[in-house]
Amino acid sequence: MNLTLSSTFSINMVDTESPTTLTFTPLTLEEAQSLAKDVTQNCCSCRHETTAIMSEILCGIKPEGGLISFAGTDGILVMVPKFGANRDAREITIKDLEELKYFLVTQS
Repeated sequence: MNLTLSSTFSINMVDTESPTTLTFTPLTLEEAQSLAKDVTQNCCSCRHETTAIMSEILCGIKPEGGLISFAGTDGILVMVPKFGANRDAREITIKDLEELKYFLVTQS
């Protein structure tokens, strides 16, 4: 499996050229850690320091940031804070992987 790691999900990641069904599968930390071995690209933002650190701990790949799409991937492993989010540039401090929730997003 070829996965991309992201700290967000946007409808703009979806291939809209053809009809699409998205599946969001909630994961435990253990399941996310198991799938993280299939991550080939860490697109978490380097701008958010603790998220970037946690993403590298999870998958072993330095975060690159950048735009994400389903093109060339089997799915997107999404990690987001369990306790809150914001829409501005303020960082939410993450102390360990247990403070995140995980989803596998696939497109068919």
